[in-house]
Amino acid sequence: MNEITIPSIYEAEYADTKAKIIENTTEDSLNFLFITDMHIDLWDMHDCIIRQCNAIIKLTKETRIDFILIGGDIIHGIIEKSRNFEYFKEYVDLFSKTDVPVIAVRGNHDDNAYHNEGKPAEIKEFSWEYIPTHCIISAAEWSQSVGTPLAKGKAVKDKNNKDSSYFYVDFEDKKTRVITLDSYDYIVEENERGYARYSAETWDRLSDEQMKWFAETALDPNKDGWNYIIASHNHLTDSGIVKTFGNSETVCAILEAFNNKTAFESDEYGIKVDFTNNTSKAILSIFGHTHRDFYTHDKRTGMLFLGSGNAKPMVYECSNSVYEYATCEPRERETHTEALFDCIICKKDGSVTKIRFGAGNDQFLKRN
Repeated sequence: MNEITIPSIYEAEYADTKAKIIENTTEDSLNFLFITDMHIDLWDMHDCIIRQCNAIIKLTKETRIDFILIGGDIIHGIIEKSRNFEYFKEYVDLFSKTDVPVIAVRGNHDDNAYHNEGKPAEIKEFSWEYIPTHCIISAAEWSQSVGTPLAKGKAVKDKNNKDSSYFYVDFEDKKTRVITLDSYDYIVEENERGYARYSAETWDRLSDEQMKWFAETALDPNKDGWNYIIASHNHLTDSGIVKTFGNSETVCAILEAFNNKTAFESDEYGIKVDFTNNTSKAILSIFGHTHRDFYTHDKRTGMLFLGSGNAKPMVYECSNSVYEYATCEPRERETHTEALFDCIICKKDGSVTKIRFGAGNDQFLKRN
């Protein structure tokens, strides 16, 4: 196996990050590396993303890391479907160099639906009306080519859907379950013109099947004193910048019942669960999608909601955020600030230390 090397522009940042991870790691902490919104086929970003992934892999070999989390949008979804499958294979092969599981969340761009092949020339921008079904990477195709192989046999899928793009991974020694949600697991239907028959209202939401699995299977009240981490691409509460997915309110209601040891019932989704004897806690919701650094302490669920900026080196304005903290850092290609990923260290007391590699700041956060 080839040795992972770090470019000279990352050397000082790498040494500093490695030292901080070692310093902040405790015997019972759960440590993971989080990178999101890579968009590798957009504006020639591939080289700097590869550099970041190599740094991530090297950190798993030289510090104690339990897993890697990819927060979605590996691709931007504007090129040929076959080429994106080649990109997926390249990253699966790259992450095979680490022994830890890689948990990938499916993002809104990962279905390749932004590839508007056949769109009339006079329509310059992306349009929901011109998404050819043969260009779309389905949830099952994504699961088979990305989600399942990256997880290295650790992903537990919906027993009613062997290729579910949502799943959980257990870390028995840390008594922690990481649940991934896919808020884009829509059913593709083709209209008479050969284009996909869907809209933002039917696309940006958890399916009824997934919602039932989340409440009745993934959130297991019989686990004794476990911590639960919810990973999604889109976020669960209003950021003031990007809207939440369509049925995030129901997800929050389920999490509220889980953490407050009450029952939850929904006729709409056919869900009936009793969490009154639950001794576990959902402590963290982590997401990408917004391309900003965010955090908020959600009073309703009692969870910490945490988002990280985008791996691709672009800056976005975020002054209209309603979150307690929101920022976008300056980025410069061919320097360490082109990079942006985090080491998240979760302690049993609910505190989270976020160690930033690249543009941005370290943070210490404590769940209310």
